[in-house]
Parts: sequence; structure tokens; C-alpha cells
Amino acid sequence: MEVKKHKRTLVGMFLQYVAMFCVNTLLILGMVILLFLVLDITGAVIPANYAEQKLQDNAEKIISSDKVGENLIPEGSSYGVYDRDGNWMYGSFAVQERKQAWKSYRAENRYREHGGYYRFFTRKNGEVCIVEYELHTSFSGQTSKSRLFTPEVLLVGLFVILFLVQTFVLAGVFAKKLRIRLHNLCEVTEKVAANTLEFEETHSDIKEIDEVLTSLNQMKDALQMSLKQQWELENQRKEQLAALTHDIKTPLTVIRGNAELLSEECLSEEGRGCNDYILQNVSEMESYLEAMRCVLWYETKETKTEMISCRQMAMKLETKATQLSAARKMPVRVCNGTLDGRLRADIGQILRAWENLVGNALDYTKPERGIVIEIGCAVWEDCNHSESSEAEYENYLTAKVLDYGSGFTKRDLCHAKEEFYRGDFSRHDHSHQGLGLSIAQEMTETQGGFLTLGNSEEAGGAETAIWLKVE
Repeated sequence: MEVKKHKRTLVGMFLQYVAMFCVNTLLILGMVILLFLVLDITGAVIPANYAEQKLQDNAEKIISSDKVGENLIPEGSSYGVYDRDGNWMYGSFAVQERKQAWKSYRAENRYREHGGYYRFFTRKNGEVCIVEYELHTSFSGQTSKSRLFTPEVLLVGLFVILFLVQTFVLAGVFAKKLRIRLHNLCEVTEKVAANTLEFEETHSDIKEIDEVLTSLNQMKDALQMSLKQQWELENQRKEQLAALTHDIKTPLTVIRGNAELLSEECLSEEGRGCNDYILQNVSEMESYLEAMRCVLWYETKETKTEMISCRQMAMKLETKATQLSAARKMPVRVCNGTLDGRLRADIGQILRAWENLVGNALDYTKPERGIVIEIGCAVWEDCNHSESSEAEYENYLTAKVLDYGSGFTKRDLCHAKEEFYRGDFSRHDHSHQGLGLSIAQEMTETQGGFLTLGNSEEAGGAETAIWLKVE
């Protein structure tokens, strides 16, 4: 029987680090106290009552000696000797301290004004010795009276520094371990967001994170199943459409054949008109079937990209536009700009999309004026279009087609890229199924580019352009 491994919780993990923090703080405090004791034992630190104790030990010598020497005064203290009238005789008091010390003696005030204490000795010869001292620890041999360099201050500062260091270290360790456990969570969310669903389930030793991972894995499975069902339905739809186009083609062939046989017979004028109408509508239905076949072919065809220079691609686009214009016996003017760099694309699909744009322009331009082709490299930021905000600052190979027709209406600009959109009858006729621009857009976007539509100020007609990203 498999033993289920106990998982930690975020609360438990946090409490563990809190406990470590408290233990480390106590250890630092103990280490500082131990250091202080070691300094005290070795004599590196003078205790706080050192001056008071030494004065007590040397009191008899201070009273009875001929002259008070500095060897009788505790280290770090100062003194002064006065006659009976308070006149200064000798000592180590600073000038400003001498009068204040005598005033304190006369007032029997043992407390020094700026901190510290006085001790008064009446010597046998009538002189008065006043000693100033303080009750605080100090380092052996320390001459400065600054309280910033006392052992207490320095040891407290050492404790604060070590406390802050261990705080930041523990916080960094906690964040690092939590970041490692959250890494799997970030990876799973990124894969699910990118629809990369073929990956093994991952787990964490933290209960809360593992619950989120489990939910994400379940969402991944549900999304995978949904995408599979969607893919199956899409394939089924394509198969049904393909079968439908095949089934419709047979009766249309029969209708066309019979109508063509009837056209060879002697029919009345009204009958011949009806027969011509039948042939015309059969041709229109056959064009619809061909359009459906093209859509199905494109959706099932794999994209095979290859690297090509911008100059070579421009030559292919120019050749295709020239061939189509020559077939219609219309003039074409080609303007080439800067053509630096290379791009990766399925050349066949790009030429087919380009053929749709050029074909539309030839259909709607004025035959005597033809079309204008502009091919060059441009930065998207320099163009006043809004179709793709993600394309800012990218370098593109752009191929534009300008015609001298009536141009796009506002409604055309909003819907022209939609499948089966045919617009108003002033620009579109029944021979068009509204698939050219939608197919061109899909072919271009599949390869990282995009399609733009507008009206040309130069030609006065429509302006359509393919944008291909340059590497």
C-alpha cells in the first residue's frame, strides 16, 4: 500500500522561518553577551564602577599624600586640588570645569551638571581634592569620554547589524525557496496560455500550490478535450462541405449539358432567353463552388516557409503584377523603394494573396489608366494605420496596389476583409464572391504579416497593401 506523502502548507513554511528567525535572534543575543563577558574577563573592558572602586581604594593615599598624583586617579577621570579659599592649585580639570567643580563642593552637590559625579576629599594639610568620574563601562586604555565608543553602544550596534543581516538572509532564503516552488506554476500557466497542452502533470510539496497546479492540470485536460472536439467538428464541417461541392457539381454538369443541347435547337426568342439565363446562373454557381473549393484547399494546406531576400520577393511580386496587367491589356506603373534585408514566408501563398489584390485592382480601375504598384521597406510606426498595434517599430516589406476606380466606401473598409462580403453594387458585381481579400488576409497573417485597406490620395481609388515582417 502506497504511503501518502504529507504535504507542507504555506502557513507551516512561514512559521518554520519565524521560528528560525527567533532562534537566530536569541543566538545572536547570546553571542553578544558572551563576547562582553570574554572582554570583561580578559580585562579589555573596564566595569562601570571601576572609578568608584579605585577612588575608594586610594582614598587614604589621596588624603595623606604630599601631592595628589595622577596614579591615584582612576583612568578616564579628571581631578583638581584647591586651597581652603577655593583657589586653583593643580590638577587635570579643564579651565571651564574648575569653577563649576568648586561650586558643587560648596553646595555639597555630587552630581555633575553634564553627567557624571564628583567625589570630595579634604586633605590633612587643609587642601580640597575634587575628582570627577562617570559610571559606565569603557575599553581599557580609552582616553576619549565619548559615549559613542563605549562597549555597551558598540555591542548593541553589533547586535543590530547581525539582526538585520539575518533578517535579510532569511527573507532571501524564504523568497528563493518559494520562487522555486512557484516556477512550476508559472510554467504551467504559460503553456496553457499558449495552448501547448502536451506536457506532463507537475506537483509541488506545498499544499496550496499543489491545489492550484491540480486545478490547472484539470483545466488543461478540459481545454485539450474541447480543442480536440472543436478540431473534429471543423474537420467534419470541411468534409461535409467538400462532399457537398462534389455532389452539387454533378447535377450542375447535367443542367449545363442539357442547356447547351437546347441552345442548338430552334427555340423561340423567349425560350432562348430563358436558356441563356440558365447557363448564366449555372456559371455563377460553378464559380461559387470553385471559391468554396479554394477556401477548403487553403484551410487544409500546410504553410512551408523559406528565407528570401526582399529584393527577390519584390521581383516576384512585380512579375506577377505585370503578367496579370498584360493579360487584361492594362498599363501598370511600378515604383520600388529601399529593398534591404530578408524575410521568411511561404512564397506560393504570398503570390496567391498578391494575385487577389492585383486582380481586384484591375477589376475596378479605369482600363485606360491601369494600376500603380509600390514596393519597398517601411517601419510601421511611420504609417498612419491602426490595424495592428503590436507591429509598432517593426520593419516590414510592403507591397501596395493603387487603382483609379471609385475606391472603398466606409462600409467597405469595415467589412471588406470578411468572408463572402461583396459590398455595394457600384463596386462589386455578381462574378465576385467576396473571398479574395479574406483569403489574402489569412494567408498573410499566417506568416506574421497583415493586410491594410484604404483610399489613395494620389490615384483617387482604392489602396491595398501586404505587409511582411523583415528579419
